[in-house]
Amino acid sequence: MDDVSFSSNKGIVRRAWLFADSLYLSDGQLGAENKKQKRFQLYDGHSVIYSYDDFPVQGKDLEKVFLFPQICFSPSKDKMATGTLYGGILEIFHLSDSSISLSDVYRFYEPSVSFSSGDLIPEKDMKYGFSAMSATDDVIYSVLIGDSDPNKLNNISVFDWNGKGLIRYKTDKQIFKLSCYPGNPSELYALTFSPSEGFSLYLYRVKTNNGIQ
Repeated sequence: MDDVSFSSNKGIVRRAWLFADSLYLSDGQLGAENKKQKRFQLYDGHSVIYSYDDFPVQGKDLEKVFLFPQICFSPSKDKMATGTLYGGILEIFHLSDSSISLSDVYRFYEPSVSFSSGDLIPEKDMKYGFSAMSATDDVIYSVLIGDSDPNKLNNISVFDWNGKGLIRYKTDKQIFKLSCYPGNPSELYALTFSPSEGFSLYLYRVKTNNGIQ
Protein backbone atom coordinates (compact mmCIF):
# COMPACT_ATOMS: atom_id res chain seq x y z
CA MET A 1 0.00 0.00 0.00
CA ASP A 2 1.14 3.53 -0.68
CA ASP A 3 -0.34 7.00 -0.59
CA VAL A 4 0.33 10.49 -1.85
CA SER A 5 -0.72 13.82 -0.37
CA PHE A 6 -2.18 16.56 -2.52
CA SER A 7 -2.63 18.88 0.48
CA SER A 8 0.00 21.37 -0.69
CA ASN A 9 -2.26 22.18 -3.67
CA LYS A 10 -5.60 23.48 -2.47
CA GLY A 11 -8.78 22.43 -4.18
CA ILE A 12 -10.96 19.41 -4.78
CA VAL A 13 -9.40 16.36 -6.41
CA ARG A 14 -12.20 14.11 -7.61
CA ARG A 15 -9.98 11.33 -8.96
CA ALA A 16 -6.28 10.72 -9.47
CA TRP A 17 -4.22 8.06 -11.26
CA LEU A 18 -0.53 7.19 -11.10
CA PHE A 19 0.57 8.00 -14.63
CA ALA A 20 4.31 7.35 -14.41
CA ASP A 21 6.96 7.31 -11.69
CA SER A 22 5.99 10.14 -9.30
CA LEU A 23 3.68 11.63 -11.95
CA TYR A 24 -0.07 11.76 -11.41
CA LEU A 25 -3.00 12.64 -13.62
CA SER A 26 -5.81 14.23 -11.62
CA ASP A 27 -9.39 15.09 -12.43
CA GLY A 28 -10.74 18.13 -10.65
CA GLN A 29 -9.60 21.25 -8.88
CA LEU A 30 -5.88 20.79 -8.27
CA GLY A 31 -3.98 24.01 -7.66
CA ALA A 32 -5.00 27.45 -6.46
CA GLU A 33 -8.68 27.62 -5.60
CA ASN A 34 -10.90 29.65 -7.89
CA LYS A 35 -14.46 29.56 -9.16
CA LYS A 36 -13.63 28.14 -12.57
CA GLN A 37 -14.41 24.46 -13.08
CA LYS A 38 -11.24 22.57 -13.90
CA ARG A 39 -10.59 19.27 -15.63
CA PHE A 40 -7.26 17.42 -15.94
CA GLN A 41 -3.82 18.16 -14.55
CA LEU A 42 -0.42 16.45 -14.59
CA TYR A 43 1.11 16.70 -11.12
CA ASP A 44 4.70 15.74 -10.30
CA GLY A 45 4.25 15.68 -6.53
CA HIS A 46 5.31 19.30 -6.13
CA SER A 47 3.45 21.32 -8.73
CA VAL A 48 1.06 21.12 -11.66
CA ILE A 49 3.15 20.85 -14.82
CA TYR A 50 0.26 20.83 -17.30
CA SER A 51 -3.49 21.57 -17.22
CA TYR A 52 -6.30 20.87 -19.67
CA ASP A 53 -9.47 22.84 -18.91
CA ASP A 54 -11.44 23.02 -22.18
CA PHE A 55 -15.05 21.85 -22.51
CA PRO A 56 -16.70 20.84 -25.82
CA VAL A 57 -19.97 22.64 -24.91
CA GLN A 58 -21.27 26.19 -24.71
CA GLY A 59 -22.57 27.37 -21.34
CA LYS A 60 -21.51 26.98 -17.72
CA ASP A 61 -24.42 24.68 -16.82
CA LEU A 62 -23.48 22.25 -19.60
CA GLU A 63 -19.90 22.13 -18.32
CA LYS A 64 -21.26 20.40 -15.22
CA VAL A 65 -21.87 17.21 -17.20
CA PHE A 66 -18.07 16.80 -17.18
CA LEU A 67 -17.81 16.68 -13.39
CA PHE A 68 -18.00 12.88 -13.34
CA PRO A 69 -17.57 11.44 -16.84
CA GLN A 70 -16.56 7.86 -17.49
CA ILE A 71 -12.78 7.79 -17.99
CA CYS A 72 -10.54 5.01 -19.29
CA PHE A 73 -6.92 4.67 -20.43
CA SER A 74 -5.07 2.49 -22.85
CA PRO A 75 -2.71 0.10 -20.99
CA SER A 76 0.23 1.92 -22.58
CA LYS A 77 -1.15 5.14 -20.98
CA ASP A 78 -0.67 7.19 -24.13
CA LYS A 79 -4.43 7.51 -24.77
CA MET A 80 -7.42 8.50 -22.63
CA ALA A 81 -11.13 8.44 -23.43
CA THR A 82 -13.92 10.22 -21.59
CA GLY A 83 -17.66 9.76 -22.08
CA THR A 84 -20.49 11.78 -20.54
CA LEU A 85 -23.55 10.18 -18.96
CA TYR A 86 -25.72 13.27 -19.54
CA GLY A 87 -25.81 13.29 -23.31
CA GLY A 88 -23.27 11.11 -25.05
CA ILE A 89 -20.07 13.04 -25.79
CA LEU A 90 -16.96 10.92 -26.37
CA GLU A 91 -13.56 12.64 -26.20
CA ILE A 92 -10.24 11.04 -27.21
CA PHE A 93 -7.01 12.43 -25.74
CA HIS A 94 -3.33 11.84 -26.40
CA LEU A 95 -1.20 11.71 -23.25
CA SER A 96 2.50 12.20 -22.63
CA ASP A 97 4.52 12.91 -19.49
CA SER A 98 4.34 16.62 -20.24
CA SER A 99 1.00 17.28 -21.97
CA ILE A 100 -2.67 16.35 -22.42
CA SER A 101 -3.99 17.03 -25.93
CA LEU A 102 -7.44 16.49 -27.43
CA SER A 103 -7.45 14.25 -30.51
CA ASP A 104 -11.15 14.43 -31.38
CA VAL A 105 -14.71 14.78 -30.08
CA TYR A 106 -17.65 12.58 -31.09
CA ARG A 107 -21.19 13.69 -30.27
CA PHE A 108 -23.72 10.89 -30.03
CA TYR A 109 -26.34 12.75 -27.97
CA GLU A 110 -26.33 16.37 -26.87
CA PRO A 111 -26.63 17.09 -23.14
CA SER A 112 -29.77 18.93 -22.14
CA VAL A 113 -29.60 19.80 -18.46
CA SER A 114 -30.02 22.57 -15.92
CA PHE A 115 -28.05 23.01 -12.72
CA SER A 116 -29.87 23.88 -9.50
CA SER A 117 -28.94 23.62 -5.82
CA GLY A 118 -25.89 21.54 -6.61
CA ASP A 119 -27.76 19.00 -8.75
CA LEU A 120 -27.82 18.28 -12.48
CA ILE A 121 -31.41 18.11 -13.72
CA PRO A 122 -31.82 16.42 -17.13
CA GLU A 123 -34.56 17.45 -19.51
CA LYS A 124 -37.29 14.84 -19.91
CA ASP A 125 -36.36 13.83 -23.47
CA MET A 126 -32.57 13.90 -23.07
CA LYS A 127 -30.79 10.72 -24.11
CA TYR A 128 -28.24 9.32 -21.70
CA GLY A 129 -24.78 8.36 -22.88
CA PHE A 130 -21.87 6.43 -21.37
CA SER A 131 -22.32 4.68 -18.03
CA ALA A 132 -19.22 2.42 -18.07
CA MET A 133 -15.91 2.31 -19.96
CA SER A 134 -12.71 0.28 -20.14
CA ALA A 135 -10.03 0.04 -22.82
CA THR A 136 -7.25 -1.92 -24.45
CA ASP A 137 -4.56 -0.43 -26.69
CA ASP A 138 -6.85 -1.12 -29.68
CA VAL A 139 -10.45 -0.63 -28.56
CA ILE A 140 -12.73 1.12 -26.07
CA TYR A 141 -15.39 -1.02 -24.40
CA SER A 142 -18.41 0.88 -23.13
CA VAL A 143 -22.04 0.84 -22.14
CA LEU A 144 -23.75 3.48 -24.30
CA ILE A 145 -27.35 3.89 -23.12
CA GLY A 146 -28.82 5.91 -25.99
CA ASP A 147 -32.24 6.28 -24.37
CA SER A 148 -34.12 8.71 -22.13
CA ASP A 149 -34.38 5.85 -19.60
CA PRO A 150 -31.01 5.73 -17.74
CA ASN A 151 -31.60 2.07 -16.81
CA LYS A 152 -31.21 0.80 -20.39
CA LEU A 153 -27.82 -0.74 -19.63
CA ASN A 154 -28.20 -3.90 -21.72
CA ASN A 155 -25.37 -3.47 -24.19
CA ILE A 156 -21.62 -3.51 -24.73
CA SER A 157 -20.61 -0.95 -27.37
CA VAL A 158 -17.10 -1.19 -28.83
CA PHE A 159 -15.18 1.68 -30.49
CA ASP A 160 -11.68 2.06 -31.85
CA TRP A 161 -9.47 4.93 -30.71
CA ASN A 162 -10.56 6.97 -33.72
CA GLY A 163 -14.13 7.00 -32.40
CA LYS A 164 -15.39 4.51 -35.00
CA GLY A 165 -18.11 2.16 -33.77
CA LEU A 166 -17.04 -1.45 -34.35
CA ILE A 167 -19.86 -3.52 -32.90
CA ARG A 168 -22.69 -3.31 -30.36
CA TYR A 169 -23.75 -6.35 -28.36
CA LYS A 170 -27.17 -6.64 -26.75
CA THR A 171 -26.98 -8.37 -23.38
CA ASP A 172 -29.66 -10.09 -21.32
CA LYS A 173 -28.30 -8.41 -18.18
CA GLN A 174 -27.73 -4.83 -17.17
CA ILE A 175 -24.02 -3.95 -17.32
CA PHE A 176 -22.87 -1.65 -14.50
CA LYS A 177 -19.06 -1.85 -14.67
CA LEU A 178 -16.51 -3.04 -17.25
CA SER A 179 -12.86 -3.99 -16.83
CA CYS A 180 -10.42 -5.65 -19.21
CA TYR A 181 -7.07 -7.24 -18.47
CA PRO A 182 -4.18 -5.99 -20.66
CA GLY A 183 -2.60 -9.45 -20.76
CA ASN A 184 -5.69 -10.86 -22.49
CA PRO A 185 -7.59 -7.99 -24.15
CA SER A 186 -10.32 -10.27 -25.52
CA GLU A 187 -11.51 -11.01 -21.97
CA LEU A 188 -13.90 -8.46 -20.57
CA TYR A 189 -15.18 -8.58 -16.98
CA ALA A 190 -18.55 -7.06 -16.20
CA LEU A 191 -20.53 -6.37 -13.05
CA THR A 192 -24.07 -7.30 -14.10
CA PHE A 193 -27.59 -7.34 -12.73
CA SER A 194 -30.66 -9.35 -13.65
CA PRO A 195 -33.87 -9.96 -11.67
CA SER A 196 -33.22 -13.71 -11.58
CA GLU A 197 -29.56 -13.56 -10.48
CA GLY A 198 -29.16 -10.23 -8.74
CA PHE A 199 -25.64 -8.81 -9.01
CA SER A 200 -23.03 -11.06 -10.62
CA LEU A 201 -19.53 -10.87 -12.05
CA TYR A 202 -19.37 -12.20 -15.61
CA LEU A 203 -16.45 -12.87 -17.92
CA TYR A 204 -17.23 -12.12 -21.57
CA ARG A 205 -14.88 -13.32 -24.29
CA VAL A 206 -15.17 -10.61 -26.89
CA LYS A 207 -14.27 -10.61 -30.55
CA THR A 208 -14.71 -7.15 -32.01
CA ASN A 209 -15.21 -8.49 -35.52
CA ASN A 210 -17.58 -11.42 -35.20
CA GLY A 211 -19.11 -12.06 -31.84
CA ILE A 212 -19.20 -12.46 -28.09
CA GLN A 213 -19.32 -15.53 -25.82
